[in-house]
Amino acid sequence: MLYFAYGSNLSHEQMRERCKNPKYIKNIFLEGYKLSFCTINRNYGAANIVKKPDSKVPGGVWKISASDEKELDYYEGFPIKYTKDFFTLNGEKIMFYIIKRQYSFKPPQRW
Repeated sequence: MLYFAYGSNLSHEQMRERCKNPKYIKNIFLEGYKLSFCTINRNYGAANIVKKPDSKVPGGVWKISASDEKELDYYEGFPIKYTKDFFTLNGEKIMFYIIKRQYSFKPPQRW
């Protein structure tokens, strides 16, 4: 399966901690979305993406196994906190997570 990562899941170290054998494919921009911080994670907003025409979100595509997807589901809080959506790139279906309940928070200081 292909997975579109944004926010902290762009960290190769974090993905290796969460998944057994993720393979990084490439950087891309997801068109029609913008980066948002609309739920709390520790003391700051957690990254999310929301639909917005004429916007794009930088991210990365990973190839993950079914067991890796289950691990990511756990870390992302699927299906309680996050839901999944899909887009197609060059004929391939790519999964990404979106937060279900959205509020407005400030991003972490490192952003």
